[in-house]
Amino acid sequence: MTMSLYDRKAGKMDYFLSYVPFTYNWLLQKLVSGNLRTILDVGCGTGFPVEIINKDKKYKVVGIDIYKPYIEICKRKNVFKKLVHKDVRKINFGPKSFDAVICFHLLEHLEKKDAERLIKKMETIAKNEIILVIPVGNLPQEEYDDNLYQRHLSQWQPAYFKKRGYKVIGQGSKFIYGDLNVVEKFKSFSYVLFFISFLLQPILWFKPDWATYMFCVKKIK
Repeated sequence: MTMSLYDRKAGKMDYFLSYVPFTYNWLLQKLVSGNLRTILDVGCGTGFPVEIINKDKKYKVVGIDIYKPYIEICKRKNVFKKLVHKDVRKINFGPKSFDAVICFHLLEHLEKKDAERLIKKMETIAKNEIILVIPVGNLPQEEYDDNLYQRHLSQWQPAYFKKRGYKVIGQGSKFIYGDLNVVEKFKSFSYVLFFISFLLQPILWFKPDWATYMFCVKKIK
């Protein structure tokens, strides 16, 4: 069964990495910050990112997801104020309802036109900022967890979000974590590969096309 960063429970190492510059978890902490009180998590999954972001319970987070078992998992984590079992394509929150809207590893699970409509809707819901995390280009994934919604249905490039006014930051070397996924192939050697990827991260900050994932951030005026 495939298991991504997004779909596992946070452990001590995850919290430690949230303080290590340029790591995935550090970026979560750094980008979701400032004068925010309310956050909408679109496609909350099992709640892993919010475990990191809201470990101090300082944000009021509403999570929404179509897959009921994930909603039940999120309830047990005690980092959400409210959880909504609903298709994200049908969200109907009013303009500027939340200080921030986050959407991590969801857009690639939607058809392109559905995802584009959702992006526009999220941009109206956010008062201060919107933060998206998406694979760069082709990163195939089939269903798992008995969840047919886990399949990847669309591909995205940094240029699309830059044109929409987003700042795009790359994370995770594509050679190490992308299609080849040499981390899985080398197993115990993966710690060395993690270190190599860590050293490359400052370059990916400016070259998101070379990354596995991209963090896309837009400040709402």
